Amino acid sequence: MTEVVLPSSAVLEFAALSTRHIALLKEWLTSHRDAGVPRALLAWAEADKMGGEELKTEMAAAFDAAKAENERAASLVYGIFFGIPGSISTAISTPTMATRHRRLHA
Repeated sequence: MTEVVLPSSAVLEFAALSTRHIALLKEWLTSHRDAGVPRALLAWAEADKMGGEELKTEMAAAFDAAKAENERAASLVYGIFFGIPGSISTAISTPTMATRHRRLHA
């Protein structure tokens, strides 16, 4: 599989406009349990509610799931990881994630 399964553009627009994005992310994750992208997006959306270790665990699990899917999913999760606000990403072992990403794309 070379594609990342995403909800339709109408669903994404609705989520953005209705502030129901967390519920829709959870629904997406429920319907695609092995997908790394929705897991990473949900962790990113709820990062301020998590401690550093919990966030680290969620992002590492999302990255591992994405790697099992395909390279595009892994790259998306890696990008989400660096988009986490407040420099949380540096507390989540950036060298480890970077090493995993380089190995995947080597």
